[in-house]
Amino acid sequence: MSLVQPVPARGKSRLRVGLAWLLALGLSIPAAGCAPPPIHETLWVFGTRAHIELRGVDRVQGEAALAEAGHRLTLLHREWHAWEDSDLVRINAALARGESATATASIVHALNRAAPLVSDSDGLFDPTIGGLVALWGFHRSEFPILDPPPDASEVAAWLSERPRMSDVSIDGNRLSSRNPRAQLDLAAVAEGLAVAQVAKILADHDIRHALIGLGGDVLALGQAGDRPWRIAVRDPLGAAPDAALGWLNLHDGESLFSSGGYQRYGESPDGARWPHILDPRTGVPATRSAGVAVLHADPVTADAAATALFIAGPDGFAELTASMGLGCALLLDHEDRLYLTEAMAKRLRLMRTPTQTERVDRGPSCQQARD
Repeated sequence: MSLVQPVPARGKSRLRVGLAWLLALGLSIPAAGCAPPPIHETLWVFGTRAHIELRGVDRVQGEAALAEAGHRLTLLHREWHAWEDSDLVRINAALARGESATATASIVHALNRAAPLVSDSDGLFDPTIGGLVALWGFHRSEFPILDPPPDASEVAAWLSERPRMSDVSIDGNRLSSRNPRAQLDLAAVAEGLAVAQVAKILADHDIRHALIGLGGDVLALGQAGDRPWRIAVRDPLGAAPDAALGWLNLHDGESLFSSGGYQRYGESPDGARWPHILDPRTGVPATRSAGVAVLHADPVTADAAATALFIAGPDGFAELTASMGLGCALLLDHEDRLYLTEAMAKRLRLMRTPTQTERVDRGPSCQQARD
């Protein structure tokens, strides 16, 4: 029996935060005597593009901050990479042998940040499923994957010894696990952690207005000139890759993160497609959601929650937004049904009308207390 549940191939775009450059930068070239022009930096880290835009700073100040941010992102890339030579690969090899390993400060910090989010998501987000990710062939940089999915017996064997975050012990800078199946993969929080660190570097350089984008996910600081940052949410069911489901304004300190199945996926000869986001309860790709977006003040929470919501699907949307304290979130399924919180509905300006819309009330704010 096949493990793959096909995803409708209605479009190849991924629901992701689109940096609405025409909206954000259309008035970016100032007249003489006005504020300095925006400064941009683009890097390739974590297998995706990082783009940082600075506003209201001179070039010397901006370039110094960008140089430090670029150095930091490059260092994190080397420490966190899940399959190339990295500190994380070294740690995973030790855990598989039943040995402890010394971890970098950034990896210890990442796991400490992840632990409460694993609990809040009831394990839908869990950084110890790296072995399952590798089993499905997603530890690679080129997509789509054309190799066949793993055999059902391999997935069943993983599930019989399913690792959990609680299996991993942190003692200072040493990691160990009582379950050798625990293999760390920080992909579901790497971008959130990274943009938070870039934001701190910018603050240290007294830069108050910036947009930090990583793989399409963004963190906004200050304003874009005299107005908030305007960000488009791309449509995973749109015919065009840049089709927008809607747009919203991001204010100082707000982040918008997404998850979708149309950028990294596997595909069989008969056209069945499976996304890279795996459900640790079943050991197979999550296929109920077309895309998810979460707006939150904490980019790490937004990052992990976007993954967890994608796995939870429409049936789990209400429960998970409550348990993870998500005031602003949306989910679109493959039947074009939109699920969103009331606060998100107030912020989002839709560019088209979904076939059905369901709302849940999580309070008036995007930052709510957990139930």
